[in-house]
Amino acid sequence: MQWSQAAPQKHACGNRREHDPPVPVAQQRAGSSSPQPPPEADASTLPPALPTWAHCQDGAKSEGTPKTQQLRETLQALADRDHCVFAASDLAAAVPGCGQLAVLLSRAAKAGILRRVCKGVYLYPVRDYPSGHLVFHAAARLRAGEFNYISLETALSDAGVIPQVPINWVTLMTSGRSHVVDCGDFGHIEFVHTAQRPEEISAELTYDLDRHLWRASVGQALRDMRATRRSMELVDEEVLHELI
Repeated sequence: MQWSQAAPQKHACGNRREHDPPVPVAQQRAGSSSPQPPPEADASTLPPALPTWAHCQDGAKSEGTPKTQQLRETLQALADRDHCVFAASDLAAAVPGCGQLAVLLSRAAKAGILRRVCKGVYLYPVRDYPSGHLVFHAAARLRAGEFNYISLETALSDAGVIPQVPINWVTLMTSGRSHVVDCGDFGHIEFVHTAQRPEEISAELTYDLDRHLWRASVGQALRDMRATRRSMELVDEEVLHELI
């Protein structure tokens, strides 16, 4: 006769003590009723749900090293001294199909592949990059879809009309909203809204190849200063008269 090896339990036909002899399998089958479905689990006892990105097929966690390596290799092949500051949307093209780009870029920054300049803008370090232009390049990528130009104190300081300006604080006029962007150790970008259209002041603008932005003339920068009610205390009138 075959004996059951199951752990001691209640017998289907009555209570059974722990030290009772094992029950024959045939007797178990004869006395047991049809199998019952297991009780529904109590929601309070279920394990916590995994984060959405953990089980997303194209999530950054599942991509891991391959996507990071793909980003590194693409930047090594394409980036150069004039093209190494990128918006997050630019970098998306380097890793097509990445469902969690922000997570991937964060990991790339931690790995030293990228340096985060400000929210949404990254530097891929290349040899001989002019770090003094970084904040300007970041501004160009931040507002790439808007009309922007270097003006106000930055334009006047570059022309020598204003002797002192805060270090690493650049001022630009923009068709977008006014806003100051904190770039951490790199500096600050101050965008000041203007309703002027490019065709209205095109004669007063020149393109700065080094900084990747349009630049106002001294006269236009002064008009912008007055229109936005900026302080004129630092303006050197002698230098100004020589330039205008």
